[in-house]
Parts: sequence; C-alpha cells; structure tokens
Amino acid sequence: MNEAEALNEIKEIAEQILQSMVSRDFSYVRKIFTEKNSVLMDSFYPYIFSGSHSVEDWASGFSKHSEGLTNLNFSIEEPLEFSMHKDRAFLSVPVTWKGESRSVPFLEQGGMALMLLYSDASWKVQNYAWAATSYKEC
Repeated sequence: MNEAEALNEIKEIAEQILQSMVSRDFSYVRKIFTEKNSVLMDSFYPYIFSGSHSVEDWASGFSKHSEGLTNLNFSIEEPLEFSMHKDRAFLSVPVTWKGESRSVPFLEQGGMALMLLYSDASWKVQNYAWAATSYKEC
C-alpha cells in the first residue's frame, strides 16, 4: 500500500470514530481498533482507557460524558501530520465540534491523534488521543 492510499484509508477511520461519537453507536468502532493493547486517551474520567476492554470502556465513558449533548456535529480538517513506516502510521488531525450542551450552543476545537498498525490487509487503531485547544459557548 502506498502512502496516499494509506492516508485516505486512515482519514476514513478517523471520520468513523468521530461519527460514532455523534451517533453514540460504537458497534463499528470496536472493529477498527486492535483487538489487544489499544490505549485511548480522552478528556473524561478516567482519561486513560487501556486493557482488554479499553474500547468498550472508552465508548461507555463517552456515552456518559456526552449526556446532555445535542445537535452534535464535527468537521475534520486536513491532517497536520501524517507519517508511515512499514506497518505503522501516525495521524494528527484538527477537529471542530459544534453542538449544544444542556441547550447552550458550544464550539470546541482540538486535535485527534491516531497511531495505527497494518495487519491482515487493513489498518487498525492501536492508540487514540484527543486534546481540546479551545472551547467556547456561543
């Protein structure tokens, strides 16, 4: 797989993760993470999700964290960083979230970072991290 093909596939994976957060349907997301050793870092307790149920624990945590969020949508920009070496790839991409938190409109900007492994003819996320860079109520 060449770098351009890998980048397109990995950007699609990033969008699928974000879309699962909008829909709160995490059934597909579980399939795009590695089966073992996935580590996710996000802005809600316990912040680090690791171990054999890391993806399920993160999905459950996000569902609790997002209670009261409505009209949630996102836009994803072009990657700030992408690198690939053999069976590993790294992606850093800016994301903007818009929605309402308990009926108050908000705008949150931040970055998503993914580290992926290529195995069995597909990319799988091993590490996911989110960091907000700005948040404002509109």
